[in-house]
Amino acid sequence: GRYGIETLVEKGIFINGFVFRYADAVMMQTTTAVSHFANTPSSVDSATIHYAPQPIPMPNDEGVDATAFRRRFLIPDDAILVSAFGIMHRVKQPLPLLEACRRARLQGRNVHLAFVGSDEHAPEVKRRVEELSLHDWVHFCGHVPMEMFYEGLHASDIVACLRHPCQEQLSASLLRSMSCGKAVLASSVPSNRQLPDDSFCAIAAVSDPVNELEAAIVRLIDHPNE
Repeated sequence: GRYGIETLVEKGIFINGFVFRYADAVMMQTTTAVSHFANTPSSVDSATIHYAPQPIPMPNDEGVDATAFRRRFLIPDDAILVSAFGIMHRVKQPLPLLEACRRARLQGRNVHLAFVGSDEHAPEVKRRVEELSLHDWVHFCGHVPMEMFYEGLHASDIVACLRHPCQEQLSASLLRSMSCGKAVLASSVPSNRQLPDDSFCAIAAVSDPVNELEAAIVRLIDHPNE
């Protein structure tokens, strides 16, 4: 509030600018971010921007009970669970994801949608769920401890890692989902395009990707071995 900053995205941009103004060196984990910020006026010379590739974390399988997550949030065992992890913000396109899942259900697919993370920054999603009475298949899980995060990840059939607009960051949830062998829907942004082409289902980074998301969800359900 002190600087008139209201949104989560504005806060992130402000913090990035603050770091670049006062840091002696900066470490980044994608080559696209390095290229972008190397050409950004700041007190940090391009020679002091260090590239450290983000490794794909090993899956945390020990003691993970995927069925416990479904029981906790009343998600049927036979449902196709689409999940989005992390702070729910409009940048992560929760409304298009919600609409795509709703359309997939209208086509006869038994889809359930879980938002795993704080939802205070996207009240419009809860309003939409209220308006359409979608409570029986949309689950707001809130912030969860890390062990429950992995339960949710293992319980999921499809993980959505969408970002638009994108600040060239690489999603930790995307990397964790890949390490667990999950089907991933991810925005086709430069940072994600550094990953192998067949490691995720690329979704156009546009403001309204509902049609493409719907088609991808239906295709992954109908052809799980693709």
